Amino acid sequence: MLFAYDLDGTLVDNKAAVELAYRLAGANPPEGFFGKPWHTWLDNDLIHRAKTDIYLTDDAVGNMIRRRWLCKLYDAKPGPILTGASPVSGAFTLYKASLEVKGPIYYGQSREAKLALLQKLGMVGVWFDDDPLMCEMVKRELSGWQAVQV
Repeated sequence: MLFAYDLDGTLVDNKAAVELAYRLAGANPPEGFFGKPWHTWLDNDLIHRAKTDIYLTDDAVGNMIRRRWLCKLYDAKPGPILTGASPVSGAFTLYKASLEVKGPIYYGQSREAKLALLQKLGMVGVWFDDDPLMCEMVKRELSGWQAVQV
């Protein structure tokens, strides 16, 4: 059975770091922003780029990134990681969380892209995610998959 994982908020606790980086860049993230593509709630590319620069370079922000308990399962049962993060931000998050990648990682994935990729990866599996909507989509649309909201 294949185990597959989301990154932000699931394997790694970085919500506070992302939110602080946006605030330092001049944005006021709305409730429920985390895990959504930035362009769905922010129409300013310059602020988003500034957030990314802050996320990558500000020690106070970077030091807020933590491994979550699910990393123990990932270490024992590695599998693909599917994330909406960019390759640069995702790699930095993995580095700050001291998470060794033991399988393929797919960056820049929307919910729909994650769903299609899970379907291609295997007929049977377990998906771990902090996003309740994504978990519901997996349960509804992938009959051989279980979704575990963490």
